[in-house]
Amino acid sequence: MAQQRHLLSLPMPEGRGISEVLMIALRYVGAGTYIHGVPARDLTEEEAAQHGAVIREQETLTGTVMYEPVAQPPAAGSKRGVKAAEEGDNG
Repeated sequence: MAQQRHLLSLPMPEGRGISEVLMIALRYVGAGTYIHGVPARDLTEEEAAQHGAVIREQETLTGTVMYEPVAQPPAAGSKRGVKAAEEGDNG
């Protein structure tokens, strides 16, 4: 029987939960265009910090947008999140 691999069976970095690991900071919109040494996929906050300077440089030089920032949800219990929840309940 062939061995099956599942994404969620990969080990998590120590001290970090899956929600932290999978938080996307930059969405890849390059449609196959890539920068050597930079993953051509959505990037986590850590990867965006690591590759951000070269991404900005190459996008400026080529005039091609390859990554777009992803809006992060407000932290649980933040005033912004509470206000939005209150406004949604005035039905």
